[in-house]
Amino acid sequence: MFASGKVVLTGAKSKDDIFGAFDAIRPWLQSFRVFHNKPISQTKGDGHGTQ
Repeated sequence: MFASGKVVLTGAKSKDDIFGAFDAIRPWLQSFRVFHNKPISQTKGDGHGTQ
């Protein structure tokens, strides 16, 4: 997991492997969830640090 919030899963041989791995780490990922005061639709830019 990167500081940007992106997650990379490697070593999968199929999409089912990816979905299974993600389901396994989902509770851990949700523990890092950050809630913002503004709805996403009111933010500026493309969400990648550029405008």
